Amino acid sequence: MCNASVAEMLNPCLCRFFEDYKKNEHKEVKVDEFLGAELARKTITESMVSAEAFHKAHNLTRLTWRTLHIESSSA
Repeated sequence: MCNASVAEMLNPCLCRFFEDYKKNEHKEVKVDEFLGAELARKTITESMVSAEAFHKAHNLTRLTWRTLHIESSSA
């Protein structure tokens, strides 16, 4: 029986993903540690609020995956 948490078991896979996904752009990513779900949610929420403010300030329409999917389906 394994006593490791799911997060501990996934960390090597996640590190590998983040380190590998930029290789096609010839960029290097180094993952030192994961900082936890609470900080991730806070960061994502702040980014979404910031993006929404940017779109409103520049009178831009927000383009979402759903918008892209609908547009590509009707083409």
